[in-house]
Amino acid sequence: VCLHEGIGVKKNLREANQYFEKSSSKNNAEAIFNLGLELERKKLAEIEQKSKKLSQTQDNTNTSPISSPVSFSKSQSTALKSRSSAPMSSTSQIMNEKDQKKLFEIAQKYFKKAADLDCYEAADYYASAICDENIREAEEYFTKAATKGNIDHSQYMLANLYYDIKDTKNGKSYLKMAAEQKYAPAQFLLAQQNEKNNKLKEALKFYQMAADQDFNQEKNDKHDKKKFDV
Repeated sequence: VCLHEGIGVKKNLREANQYFEKSSSKNNAEAIFNLGLELERKKLAEIEQKSKKLSQTQDNTNTSPISSPVSFSKSQSTALKSRSSAPMSSTSQIMNEKDQKKLFEIAQKYFKKAADLDCYEAADYYASAICDENIREAEEYFTKAATKGNIDHSQYMLANLYYDIKDTKNGKSYLKMAAEQKYAPAQFLLAQQNEKNNKLKEALKFYQMAADQDFNQEKNDKHDKKKFDV
């Protein structure tokens, strides 16, 4: 980790990954998770690089009087929920949905393996990656991360799932857990609930808590933007 982050030593990703690989061979969950993150980072960097080249090509094409615009198929983004992810509009321009899924399959396998070894952040990553395709398995891993790992994002996502099936009791419970951990999207939605129920003092409190974190609903993560029936 020190080599990967440059803590106390010169940053060296290659050497850091070698140590992660050694540790992962001994079923070290954190090492396996970090290898998955590194694979994800590399794939996202490749996407960004291809996107830039594509943009340059389009710019050159548009300046030619004899060229016609290139048409790209639109596909729904299925990339991993990532703190450092590239814009998904770029991803959908340079590959179809099937290719997008294949691109992150290996990283997802690392996340799942680490999650099964009780790395709860990995469980959150894995569940986020599969929630659009396998809701039951996603619920299992979100629950593991939310209850055993106390991961705020997983608590928020579970609230989302429970509200979808009209399980208000569990939905509110997980939403409050996430809000109490200062997870801004949960605070914002909890504020909306209180406002609808005319609990204006509580609503103002949670709106203010979300605002203090510069929360912006429109810019919220795509996986988190799904609105509850509050």
